[in-house]
Amino acid sequence: MSDSAIHEKNQLRREARRRRQDPSESRSRLDQQIRQHLLRGIEGSGHTRLAAFLSFDGEPDLEPALLRLRDQGLTIALPVLDPDAPGIMKMREWRPGVTMRANAFGIREPARGDRVSLDSLDLVLLPLVAYDASGARLGMGGGYYDRWLDPSRSAQVPVRVGVAYHCQQFPRVPMEAWDAPMDAIVNEDGWFSFPL
Repeated sequence: MSDSAIHEKNQLRREARRRRQDPSESRSRLDQQIRQHLLRGIEGSGHTRLAAFLSFDGEPDLEPALLRLRDQGLTIALPVLDPDAPGIMKMREWRPGVTMRANAFGIREPARGDRVSLDSLDLVLLPLVAYDASGARLGMGGGYYDRWLDPSRSAQVPVRVGVAYHCQQFPRVPMEAWDAPMDAIVNEDGWFSFPL
């Protein structure tokens, strides 16, 4: 990747993170709307095994919706960084009451639980910093999700759904060949398939 592409992505990350930290909007109201759209899209859809994330650095709070889905019998997996393999992320089943720990970035992850393979999932909820109308997603820059999703890049399952605020949408998000595109986005306005 060229220096100019790195610079462009870093500028976009800074602006998008600033936007999602904006206190002028009622964060709890926006999170509630996002959770409602998520639940409407998942409940009754036939999805039974999903990967999700817990909020960090201004991301939407999905935990109440995840608890509800777990109570309905869905398997929920959360990301766990592999301490023995830098840059590698795995998924571990999450259940209410499981011991959580902070990883190297300060993100909560299950301290134990069954490993969940990518090919066993039918839906992945993706955190992101910025997105555009084509389904391009910009993450925090570590490439964890892109590496983890790589085996399913051309597959239709699992369905890849970004979760973010509308303010994180930009006219264009630069994509590299290894970047995993999204199938849909959920924000406070609804659940939308790409291209928008």
